[in-house]
Amino acid sequence: MQLGSIVGQPPRRCPLQRTLGVLAILAAGAPSSAAPPEPFAAWRARTEVGATAAPGCREPGTQPSGALYQICTPLLVPWNGELVVYAHGYSAPGTPPALPAEIDLLAPAFTLPGRAFAASSFRESGFAVTEAIEDLAELLDLVAAEIGIPSRVYLVGASQGALIATLAVERRPDLYDGALAMCGPLGGASVQVDYMGDFRVVFDYFFPALLSPSPVQIPPWLIEDWGAYFSLVVRHRIIDPARAADVADLLAATGAAFDAEDETTKTQTVAGLLWYNVHATNDLAARVGGQPFDNLDREYGGTRDDASLNDGVARYAADGLARLALGERYDLTGALTRPVFTLHTTGDEIVPYRHAELFGERVAQAGSGALHEHEAIPRYGHCNFEALEVVAAFGRLVARVETID
Repeated sequence: MQLGSIVGQPPRRCPLQRTLGVLAILAAGAPSSAAPPEPFAAWRARTEVGATAAPGCREPGTQPSGALYQICTPLLVPWNGELVVYAHGYSAPGTPPALPAEIDLLAPAFTLPGRAFAASSFRESGFAVTEAIEDLAELLDLVAAEIGIPSRVYLVGASQGALIATLAVERRPDLYDGALAMCGPLGGASVQVDYMGDFRVVFDYFFPALLSPSPVQIPPWLIEDWGAYFSLVVRHRIIDPARAADVADLLAATGAAFDAEDETTKTQTVAGLLWYNVHATNDLAARVGGQPFDNLDREYGGTRDDASLNDGVARYAADGLARLALGERYDLTGALTRPVFTLHTTGDEIVPYRHAELFGERVAQAGSGALHEHEAIPRYGHCNFEALEVVAAFGRLVARVETID
């Protein structure tokens, strides 16, 4: 089953779509659930962030690949020779390269003890995982030219950046001494693809025709107008008290996390997962050469009527070569030669906690358990960490690296 020629075609806009385009400005002030979850939300909520760069950060530059980069050095103490390199998470395909906003949170935390800090925008947005690994290696050359060759290099990554960081440590252990991988899809690319696809097909079952035409063929107009369409159409359906049972069934059938003590997190979960379906589907299919989602044999359960759901939900067969490419390009082997510390919230709605468990199993099977340490954070939210949790996890990674050295 191919995605067809819809990817890359110019949008064909109906009157509703034109209306949404006109009203998009209204959605700019609509609830933030029209956007993807922001990383480190708990941390940022307690931090005053200014408009200027973090202290010690140099003016951004441009890498040979076209990515932007920024290097930060300690202000109060001399550089101790160690470097922290940050790999950011997913950004919507087609958006220009931009340095991650969380630099203003992370740089001060990592440079205070005397380390340098560097980050790259990567050369392109979307699921540019292999390209990002190349950009990080290129960034090391720029750091060496500008401030000197580091004695140790630690990778820190969040969400997709966690996958990038862990793959980089697996594939280029000559460049890195260890990685802190937070809230990443480390359990397998097909696991994440199927989780996202399952959510969309079950959503379509309970809310038919709201997001047409299908979960694996996203029309350009919906991508372009997603903020307005979600705020003006979709959100009103999922917060309607009359549809509460449908939302509950949707979350139960897919295992998508929410905070039982905060009803608003149900809307947040639905909004976040739909954002990724709308923005990531075409991009990933183009990269692997076909449609990678498969639910032909999936049994959904936990709803008021599982039989009707399984009889009526849309079924899709993955393109075999696309599924194969997904694993070959983006799956971790678990065969570690450098320490990796993983951090994951148990209530992660975007990258479910199951990924942390699966990665741990893969590492154990590869005989690399001594190089892996994990901490589960009992909290709802994707990459929803406090500053002390991140700093403490990094400290444990450093201790493990120093013990090995």
